[in-house]
Amino acid sequence: MISPVYSFYQVIDGSLRVERLRTHVEYALESFNKDSRLVRYGSRLRKTFYEILKYVIILHDFGKVAFNQAWSQGRSYKGLSFEGHEVLSAWFADKYLSLAANDNIIDPKDVCLATLVILLHHHPMDVRRRNEAFSKKKDIIVNEETINTFYEELRGIINPTYQISLARPLCADDIAEEVLGFHGLYRRCWINVWMNGSPTDRKTFLLLIQGLIVADYKSASRTRGEGISEFARAVQIFLNYWST
Repeated sequence: MISPVYSFYQVIDGSLRVERLRTHVEYALESFNKDSRLVRYGSRLRKTFYEILKYVIILHDFGKVAFNQAWSQGRSYKGLSFEGHEVLSAWFADKYLSLAANDNIIDPKDVCLATLVILLHHHPMDVRRRNEAFSKKKDIIVNEETINTFYEELRGIINPTYQISLARPLCADDIAEEVLGFHGLYRRCWINVWMNGSPTDRKTFLLLIQGLIVADYKSASRTRGEGISEFARAVQIFLNYWST
C-alpha cells in the first residue's frame, strides 16, 4: 500500500511542489459550510444538497490513487499527471454511493447526481477526449489495494465500510468502457439527471458542479499557486458571494 497519495507532484521552475490527496480534500471541504450561501440556497432546491456536496468533494479525486500506484512502480519521470482521473473517480463514486443508498445513508436519487458532477468537473477539457486518453494507459490497474489505499489516505474523512467487490483487477480500458461506453454510466446518469430530471434537478446539478470546481481550485491553489487569469478572478468572485 502506497503512502502518501499525491494529488499533485510536479517540478515547477526548478522547484518540486507536492500536494497530498488528504490535504487537498481537507482544504476543499473548508470552502463551504452548512451556513454558506451556496448551501443555504442549494438546500432549498434539495434537502440533501450539503451531503451531496461533501461526498463529491471527498470522492472527486479517487482516480488519482491508481495513477500514484502506477507511478510508484518506477518513478521514471519528473512528475505525476492525471489525465482522465475523473472517469475512474466517477466509477468509484457510483459504486460507493450505491452501497450507501442501499443502507439508507443517502437518497438513491442522489447517486447519479453526485456521479455526474464528479465525471464532469473538468468538462472544459472534454471528458470524451480525456476518457480516450485514459483508456490507453496500460499501467493503470484498479484492484482492492486501490480502494484500501484511498480509504487509508482519507482515514477519518470517509467511511471505509463499503468494500467494492472486484472479480478481477480492472484496467483503464475496462473502466473507460463502463463509464463512457454506449450503455455506460455517463449516458445513464445524463438521461436520469438532465434529460428526464426536473428543472430543480438540473439547477441542483449546476450548483453542485460549480461548488466542486471552485472548492477544487481553491484547495489546489494553496500548493500550486493562484494564476492571474479570468478563471481565477471568477473563482474569487464566486467565493466572495457564495461561501459566506
